[in-house]
Amino acid sequence: MVSGAVEGVKEVGGDVGGATREAAHGAVKGVQEVGGDVGEAAVSAVDGAIKAAHNIGGDSGELAKDAVLGTLKAADEIGGEAGGIVRKALLNAVALPHDIIDALLTGKTE
Repeated sequence: MVSGAVEGVKEVGGDVGGATREAAHGAVKGVQEVGGDVGEAAVSAVDGAIKAAHNIGGDSGELAKDAVLGTLKAADEIGGEAGGIVRKALLNAVALPHDIIDALLTGKTE
């Protein structure tokens, strides 16, 4: 979902970062609304952003960050146990460097 949205926005010259954040946010919220695995949705959204960056020749780190921000926004809106699952899934994802996730969660780079 995220990959397709990013690639489509890139084709029309739109805000790729914003599209990444919104697509990741929408993916997590949509899965939560139907009772799906929000943790898997969050990790898949970030993975999709990284793949999209490769496909469009973009910065995978920036798009991954945008996807993480979108999923964290969804986690804040969802709240409770499901919101915690999103955060834990992002921290436990093998594909995501822990220092990036920690910095996004805490606001500290060191």
